[in-house]
Amino acid sequence: MTSTAHLSADLLSGLLTFTTPFNVTSSRFLARLSTEESLFPRVCELHNTLELLASSSSPMRRLYELRGVKGDGETNQDAEDLLSFMLNAEFLLYSLYKEYSILLNPSLAHWVGCCREFERYAKGHVGEWGLRDQVLKMRAAFVKGILSERGEDLAKITPQDFALRGLDFDVELDSFREALLDQGIYEEDYYSDGPEVGDSPQAYTESQNDSRYSKTPSVCTETTRTPATPSTPSHQQDAQAQAQIANILVQAMSEELTPILTDRLLTHISANLSILTTIPLELLLAPAFSNLFSTNPTLTRGLVSLFLSSGNKSQRRELLGSLELLPITLGSLEMLNDLTQTQLLSNGEIVHLVHGVLANGVRTAETMGARQAQNRLVKLLCLFVQSVLRSEVVVVTDVYYHVQDLGVKFMSVKEARELWRMYCAT
Repeated sequence: MTSTAHLSADLLSGLLTFTTPFNVTSSRFLARLSTEESLFPRVCELHNTLELLASSSSPMRRLYELRGVKGDGETNQDAEDLLSFMLNAEFLLYSLYKEYSILLNPSLAHWVGCCREFERYAKGHVGEWGLRDQVLKMRAAFVKGILSERGEDLAKITPQDFALRGLDFDVELDSFREALLDQGIYEEDYYSDGPEVGDSPQAYTESQNDSRYSKTPSVCTETTRTPATPSTPSHQQDAQAQAQIANILVQAMSEELTPILTDRLLTHISANLSILTTIPLELLLAPAFSNLFSTNPTLTRGLVSLFLSSGNKSQRRELLGSLELLPITLGSLEMLNDLTQTQLLSNGEIVHLVHGVLANGVRTAETMGARQAQNRLVKLLCLFVQSVLRSEVVVVTDVYYHVQDLGVKFMSVKEARELWRMYCAT
């Protein structure tokens, strides 16, 4: 699985049921997974697929593409399929952790963000509501039902029931502020109207420019210009481009870059790998690296691959140390899980990285005062352990003492207890 992997066409099709109760669809989906298959990659793929469809200006056509079939994506049936997938996927994310408080669900930030984004979209909407708009509106209403802890009531109905009844729920999104702060993934954007560009419907669709960066020098000027000839000196231009890139990367530690700028930046560096040597080493040190990942995860993933494949020894050493110290979130563990399954790391580096991540995670969990946040972090660590073991990038003896630590110190957490019994209770 890659960090941008989407749900497979086979599994995606299983979530297109419009007249089947949510709990039945969820149970069937889980039954289709291999008993040896980790849920961690599937959760990441669900998030990625939902995000792709929600941000697309033509989500029904994009759904056809993900399924590998042809269609124009403009009919009522297409809208039913899109609604079915979105609601069933959101319910699946809920049902995986339904025995815990909603505040402990790893998808809490995803749901709060979903509701906030739609509020901004609806605020700036002008004209009639099209099929896409109606689906997104019902999805936001469904998510509010989950946040209102009405998941068990929703389990008994179907996507068709939900659509026909016009169900909606009142939920105070600000009430989740403390929980998100405890989880360490709170973002101010969830609780503000955001920049002016966010108030227009266009801001809700993909590939839109962010007005905050309208004055930022475009890396594209360097990637699309005519190559210098022997009679045209380019040293000064190269130096200017390197300075621009350095400035943008510093900016990226505190401000989110647009997808277009991120893509251009990574494309330019990939085509000019010597630029890596000019990037300040401080950028790879914690907490600067953690800030970069938190603010621009896609950019960070790209840079990690570039530094590991083409950087120097000092950059590699510092980067691996910073990867071990990343805050434990679903996004960071997804990236680390992907990284262990590439050819970018040696076996010894993989084992060392997994050791460092688990040691850092256990230390962090021990110092947490909020029980709910602690439980959530421990669950994420357990998912990570299961994933690296099942993908066989490490063996049980490599993580035995960390599993023992999790099981003994956090026996009250179901996942830690079961992990300990599976690998240590002999």
